[in-house]
Amino acid sequence: MPMSKKILIIIFLIALIVIGWAPWLSNNDAITIVKTYRNFQEQHNTKKQTENPEIYVTWLPFCRWVTTYEGGWTVCFWQIPSK
Repeated sequence: MPMSKKILIIIFLIALIVIGWAPWLSNNDAITIVKTYRNFQEQHNTKKQTENPEIYVTWLPFCRWVTTYEGGWTVCFWQIPSK
């Protein structure tokens, strides 16, 4: 295999790892994105007195898995929080 193909494969693999890791998507950003979802707001409203539930964030390839005691949501690396 020529050296240029090896270099291209290495660059592709590095880019794939960086996108899969998605370091620009922090846990706080994932929580902010999920809190804007309509179904999250319906589940955790003031009528149920669960306005600030415990939220857990787990890393998955290319995204974050955000869960509460009532459900889970996937936040992908291309989603950005609205500020």
